[in-house]
Amino acid sequence: MSLPVKHTIFIYISSQQAEAGPPLGTVLGNLGLNTIKFCKDFNEITKDLPLYFVLRVQILINENRSFSFNIFSPPLSSIINLLKFEREIIIKGRRVLQNCITLSDVIKLSC
Repeated sequence: MSLPVKHTIFIYISSQQAEAGPPLGTVLGNLGLNTIKFCKDFNEITKDLPLYFVLRVQILINENRSFSFNIFSPPLSSIINLLKFEREIIIKGRRVLQNCITLSDVIKLSC
């Protein structure tokens, strides 16, 4: 039997960079959440992700002040924007570096 959820919040946090200080600590502390434990758990789960990933996080705070959270994957479009997909192509007899993405690149990213 699960506990009744008192608060549900959605927040964006950079991977590995949750800190108990303001502004995150202020928001979560006002809702009765153990901010230090949340930050430790979040940073541990996201330790293998690049620092530049900004993740959407859903935090469920129960009436007894326990919590759980869900981390949503960054959208594929944000990952594509971070990567460089340069191909050398020939336009009117000249070699040019062109930013482009192929179907095989999309398939590799989705796996």
